[in-house]
Amino acid sequence: MKKILIFYASYGGGHLNAAKSIKECIDTNYTDCETELIDCIKYVNKPIEKITTAAYREMAKKVPWAWGKIYNDSQKGPLAHISSRTNMIFAVKLLKLLKEKKPDIIISTHPFGSQMCSYLKRKGKISSKIATIMTDFSPHDQWLVRP
Repeated sequence: MKKILIFYASYGGGHLNAAKSIKECIDTNYTDCETELIDCIKYVNKPIEKITTAAYREMAKKVPWAWGKIYNDSQKGPLAHISSRTNMIFAVKLLKLLKEKKPDIIISTHPFGSQMCSYLKRKGKISSKIATIMTDFSPHDQWLVRP
């Protein structure tokens, strides 16, 4: 039985909806696979997840131009650097989960999960196959960052 972890993050509904669709497709078509959905940000740091998702929701509703600016600024410069460094630190906590679950395949529908897993793979900490499903409307540098 192959174990598949599907990571998402709760910033908007798209990342979770994509993760659910992938899980449903695998569960329907591959009886030799066991799938599990995990909010990777909530797992590695629940307080940060609560604060950042609440901030995202409020900004997206009330000041979408400000969210757009943060989104665009997060591709390069200080925000991108902070995000990458933070994901390297959080990857250590994610490693605990990965050692416990021992997945054969990890699929991420949010760049933070992808960054953490690629960092762990490069360091030789995990041997799982990893895949990223880009769920944004257009390519964004955070999907391509190598922390």
